[in-house]
Amino acid sequence: MDEAQFWEIIGLAGGSADESAMHRIRVRLRVLAEDDILSFDDRLAEVLRRLDEYRIAKQRWRDVSEPRWLPRIPGISADGFLYARCAAVLQGPEVVAAIIQVPRRFKARWDTAAESLLFVGSEAWEAATGRAYTHETSINYETGTNPHGGWR
Repeated sequence: MDEAQFWEIIGLAGGSADESAMHRIRVRLRVLAEDDILSFDDRLAEVLRRLDEYRIAKQRWRDVSEPRWLPRIPGISADGFLYARCAAVLQGPEVVAAIIQVPRRFKARWDTAAESLLFVGSEAWEAATGRAYTHETSINYETGTNPHGGWR
C-alpha cells in the first residue's frame, strides 16, 4: 500500500479516535485484498516508528481524559507515548510531518483511546477472511525502538 492510500484510509477517521471513526477504517480495510490489509499495518508501523523519537517523547503532554489542572509531564509512559503517537497519526500526514520537524508541535493533550488504531488491521483481516490474524510487521514501533530516535 502506498503512502497516499494509507493516508486516505486514515482520513476516514476525521482525526477522531472514537469507535465510529475506527469502524469507518475497518469497513474500508475489509474490502481490500488481503495483502493490502497487511500492508496497511506495515505502513502504520512505519509511521509510528517515524514518530518514535526521544525529542518528541520528552514533550509535556497528557491524555484528554485527565483534568486540565493536572500538570503535564514529559514521558508519561512508554505505552502512553505509543497511544499518543497513534492519535497524532489520526490527525493526518501534515501533523505527523510537523511534529517530526518541530517536536514542540506534539500537542499538549492527546486522546490515548487512539490505541485502538493498532488493532483495526487485524480486526478487518479477521472479519474479511474468517481466519486468525498472525501477521507481524517487520518494523518495531514500540516506544524507544527507533534506532535513529535519539534513545539512549
